[in-house]
Amino acid sequence: MSDIFISYKREEQATARLFANALANHGWTIWWDPQLQAGEYFDDVIEQALIEARCVVVIWSERSVKSRFVKDEATYALDEGKLVPAQIEDVRLPFRFANLQTVQLFGWTGSEEDPEFKRLKRDIEKVLVERRSKPASAQVQATTVVKADDRLEDAAEFRDRLADGSQGPLMVSVPTGQFVMGSGAADEEKPVHEVTIGSAFAIGKYPVTFQEYDYFASITGRLLPEDNGWGRYQRPVINVSWHDAVAYIDWLSKQTGKTYRLPSEAQWEYVARAGTDSEYWWGDDFRAYADNAKRAGILSFPRLFPKQTTEVGRFSENPFGVCDTAGNVFEWVNDCWHVNYTGAPEDGTSWLESMDGNCALRVLRGGAWNADGQFQRSAARHKYHPGLRYRHVGFRIAREP
Repeated sequence: MSDIFISYKREEQATARLFANALANHGWTIWWDPQLQAGEYFDDVIEQALIEARCVVVIWSERSVKSRFVKDEATYALDEGKLVPAQIEDVRLPFRFANLQTVQLFGWTGSEEDPEFKRLKRDIEKVLVERRSKPASAQVQATTVVKADDRLEDAAEFRDRLADGSQGPLMVSVPTGQFVMGSGAADEEKPVHEVTIGSAFAIGKYPVTFQEYDYFASITGRLLPEDNGWGRYQRPVINVSWHDAVAYIDWLSKQTGKTYRLPSEAQWEYVARAGTDSEYWWGDDFRAYADNAKRAGILSFPRLFPKQTTEVGRFSENPFGVCDTAGNVFEWVNDCWHVNYTGAPEDGTSWLESMDGNCALRVLRGGAWNADGQFQRSAARHKYHPGLRYRHVGFRIAREP
């Protein structure tokens, strides 16, 4: 296990060497391999080094801000609370990192007396001290252990531990409440009706990612789903059937000792609306949100950007703290398909075979990367065969108290 993992682009190898040498002079162990370049060949060795490192220094440059692999590594480090960014060129940083305190080492030649380099060392030391104070089992997962009931009551976000001590998906506690479900825009969204969410639950902050699903598949012997050449890691898993999603959830429940499941259709819409009654959680103008994303330099949004998924969390979270409910992938929910809401439950539970439910079809919610604005609406419903896999389809998980 190293103290510091250095993430950089191949073209910055000479600068990365300066960082490695200067930081090693301070007595820290450094992981940076010029043959297995972090980000260029993201194999098991690099991934394990990234996970085990107590601190991750990301070198931002004109090239690295465009590198999906460097951004993946930075995203992982940020989520783990062990990121220390350093900027070596005056460039616009990726959206998620733009507001972070970042050391500026423009034109740095390796001097350990440079005030900004001294600041970098202080930032690293702070991260290392914080992580050394955690139990050994928390070096890989930086999660506070509390009772499940307390988590849903008191913690906005949390992760459960898997059997091997690693972390499960990031979950968001959802408040109880009432909302108006459906709309008058399509027959299948009628009649509009009031639903009461009377029991606490939690939902995945993001759709399940390739990193999370691949781990499950690798240890259970399942085939890895295709990624269409777009990349894996923090992108939402695609090409998974409803049955694949249920298999993952059953495994996750056994791993954690908690009750995970697919959200009901009502719970999904409740979370997607997040206390709003507009077409989208940000208002009624679809393009308003897309244009804001475009100005921020994010290059994936339905119809307006290159047609593929993007890393989860690249767009703003809604008022409930949940991301990607509009766009990225359609998401499986637990319900069987009904042609409309006549007779639908009013308590937020899953609607299965009653009232002419067709369980040969399951409900999809959200709108995928290739869908027009009408399909991104919080009320929009879709159906699909539970045994089929498609590049537009992923899933999100829910958890009982």
